[in-house]
Amino acid sequence: MPESKETTPKLLDDTSSVPVRVPPAPVPILTYQLPRTPCIFSGDDNQQDANNWLRDFQRIATYNHWDDQMCLSNVIFYLASTARQWFDNNEDTFTNFTTFKNSLSNAFCRTEDFRRQAERLLLTRTQQIGETAESYIQDVLSLCRKANPSMSEDEKVAHLMKGKAEDIYQTLLVQDFRRVDEFVKRCREIESLRRRRITRTRFQRLPNVSAVSAETDVGDIRSLIREIVREELGRLLPEKQYYTNDEPESPPDIASMVREEVMETLAPLAAPRQRNSIPRRNTTSRSSVSVRSPPRREARNSAVPMRKTDLWRTDSNVPLCYHCGRPGHVLRYCRERRQIFADSRAARTFNPRRDADNESTQS
Repeated sequence: MPESKETTPKLLDDTSSVPVRVPPAPVPILTYQLPRTPCIFSGDDNQQDANNWLRDFQRIATYNHWDDQMCLSNVIFYLASTARQWFDNNEDTFTNFTTFKNSLSNAFCRTEDFRRQAERLLLTRTQQIGETAESYIQDVLSLCRKANPSMSEDEKVAHLMKGKAEDIYQTLLVQDFRRVDEFVKRCREIESLRRRRITRTRFQRLPNVSAVSAETDVGDIRSLIREIVREELGRLLPEKQYYTNDEPESPPDIASMVREEVMETLAPLAAPRQRNSIPRRNTTSRSSVSVRSPPRREARNSAVPMRKTDLWRTDSNVPLCYHCGRPGHVLRYCRERRQIFADSRAARTFNPRRDADNESTQS
C-alpha cells in the first residue's frame, strides 16, 4: 500500500500580498563653498613672520582643496612689494611648492630676530588692568613658544606666575604647580568667581607695570597719586620753572590738588619766590592825549636774590650769625668780626704824617 503523505496546509503570509514601498533616494543637496583668501605677504614689515604666513596659506589651501600645483600657481597673487620682486627673480627655480616654501623661508625668515624679541617681551609681560586671565596666559605661552620651542613646563609656569596681578599672585603662591594645565585651570576658576562681582570703570595704569589687583572695581588712589607725582617731578627736575600767581586755575579735582601740593613742596628746589617784590605803579591813561608807550624790554638779572632767612634761623626762630654761624646774635654785633677789625688796626705800621692829617681833620 502506498504510504500516504500527510500534507499540511501552507499558511499564506499576509505581508506577501501587500506591495512594499521603497523610500525614494535622497536628493543630493549641492552647497557652494566660498573660497578663502590668504593675506598678502610683502616681506618689508619686520613684524610679519614668513613661517606664520606659510602656515596660514597652507591652511587656506587645504580648505580650498588646492594641490601643490594649484598652490604654486596661486601664491603669486598673494605676494607684494619685495616678496613679489623676489618671486619674479627666482620664478624659474620653483619646480614645486616645496621648493618655493624652502626658498621663502631662507629669504624672509628671521627666526633669530623673532626669538630675541620674544625673550625681551617675555621679561616685561605683565597682566594689565581689565585683561582677562585667558588672554594673558595665551599671550605668554605664545611668547614662550617663540623664545624656546622646547621650554619645560616649570619654566612656562614661572613666566606665567611672575606677571600675574598682585592679589591673584598671592592666591597662587600657596599652591605648587608643576604643569601648565593645572595653572590654567586654577586661573580660570578664579576668573569665573571674579566675574560675579560688580565692576566699574578705572583709570589707566602706566604700561609694563604689574597691576596691584586684577579687579576693575577698586579705586587705587595711591597709584593715581604716584602717577601724578612722577609727571610733576619729570616737569620740575629737568629744568627750573618759575611759578607765578598769573597761572589759570585748574578745576578742583584730585589731580589738580596733588599738583599744587607738589609745586609748593618743590618750589625751593626750582626757584625762590620773591617775597618783598616792588609794587607796580598804577598808571592811568589820559583820554585827551594818546601817548604811545615804548616797547618794554625784559630786564635780565634785575632782581637781587633774597637771602634765605629760613636757613639762618634755628627751629626756635633764633637768628644765626652770617660770619661765625652761632645763634643768638647777628653779623653787626659779632665779636669775632669786631676782633678782626681791632687786630687789623693794631697791626698797622706807624705813619706820623698820616696821623697828623687825621688829627687835623678831626680837629
